[in-house]
Amino acid sequence: MLPNGVFAPYTSIPTNIFFFDRSGPTREVWYYEQPLPEGRKNYTKTAPIQFEEFSTLLAWWGLAGRANDRKETDRA
Repeated sequence: MLPNGVFAPYTSIPTNIFFFDRSGPTREVWYYEQPLPEGRKNYTKTAPIQFEEFSTLLAWWGLAGRANDRKETDRA
């Protein structure tokens, strides 16, 4: 994951999460844009992302009982 601002001040790239699977050749590439919590402008070293913020990502990825049910969304 690359935190928002990692390329600052050159660009305002949002926080994106990349997935890597080493079980075989790459057949699909997925990314997920992690939205900032309401009221936050960015993540920082002293105010990092919290595990609880990954709940929608985990559900989408299939780690919450829906494996292989991923669909393209506005965040992924």
